Amino acid sequence: MALDSVPFALGPTYGAYYWSAILSTSFWGITCIQVFIYFLRYSNDSRFFKFMVFSLWAFDTVHNAMILAGVYINLVTNFGDFKSFLTINRMLLLELLFQVLASTFTQGFFVWRIYHLTKTRLMKWLPAAIWLPFALLQIVLCIVYIVKGLEASTILTLDSHPLFVVSILYLVTASAVDLTVSLVITLMLYQRSSTTPFSSTSSLLKKLIVISINNGLWTAMFALLSLIMYVIYPRAALYVIFDFTMCSLYTNTLLANLNARDYMASNLATEVSFPSKSIPSRSSQPHDQLETSMGFSLPSDFEMKQM
Repeated sequence: MALDSVPFALGPTYGAYYWSAILSTSFWGITCIQVFIYFLRYSNDSRFFKFMVFSLWAFDTVHNAMILAGVYINLVTNFGDFKSFLTINRMLLLELLFQVLASTFTQGFFVWRIYHLTKTRLMKWLPAAIWLPFALLQIVLCIVYIVKGLEASTILTLDSHPLFVVSILYLVTASAVDLTVSLVITLMLYQRSSTTPFSSTSSLLKKLIVISINNGLWTAMFALLSLIMYVIYPRAALYVIFDFTMCSLYTNTLLANLNARDYMASNLATEVSFPSKSIPSRSSQPHDQLETSMGFSLPSDFEMKQM
C-alpha cells in the first residue's frame, strides 16, 4: 500500500503508539511499586481491601500487556505494512474493558468514602445513587464500542458517527464523575475544617483536601485531553497517549490514597489517634481509639468515618 494512499498521518500515529507504550509501561511500574508498599506497610488490612488492591493490579497488568502486544503488532510485526493500520487491532480494542473496570472500581471507592464521611442520611445515599447509573453507563458504552469495533471492517468505521458519539459520551461521563466526586469530598472536608476549633484537625483536613483534589484532577484531566485529541485528530491516534495511561492512573489514584495514611499520621498532633478497624495503619498502637477503617480518630468535635 502506497504511503500517500494512507488516509491519516503515519508519523504522528507511529509516534503516538510508541510514546503511549512507554508511558503506560512507566505508569504500570509505579503501580507495582505502590502495590508492594501497600502490602508491606498495611499487612493488617482487611481481606476485602487486599483483594481490591490485587484486583486493580491485575486489571492494570492485563491492560498494559494488551497495549504492548497491540503496539508490537502495529509497529514491529507489521512494520512497513501501512495497510495494517486500517485493520482492527483486537488487543487495542479489548483493553478498553479493563480500563473501564478500573475506573468504575476507583470511582466507587471514593463514593464509598463520601458515604462514610457524611452524617445525614440523604447525603449518604445521594452520591451513590448518582454514581451508580453513570458507572453502568460507562460499562455499557464500553461494551457497545468493543462489540461494534470487533464487527467493523476497518478502523475507519470507528470514526463513523454512531461510534464517534459513543466514544465522546464515555470520555465525558468519566471526567464528569471524577470531578464531581472530587468536588463533593473537597466541600465536605472544607466545611468541617472551617468549623472545627482544633488547629491540628483543621490542618489535617486541609491536607486531605489537597489529596482529594488530586484524586479527580489527574484522571479527569487525562480524560479531557484524550477527548480533545480524539475530536481534533480522530485518525492520527494521538489520543492514545492519554487514553492508554488511564487504567494505571485510576489504579495509582486509589493506591496513593491508601498508602498516604502513614504520611498523614506523621503530621497528626498527639491527641489524634489511628483507627484500625478494617484498614489499620501500620503504625497503630494498642491504646489507640479504633473507630474507622480509612482515616483518623480526631478530637471529639470531629469524626471521620471510613476516610
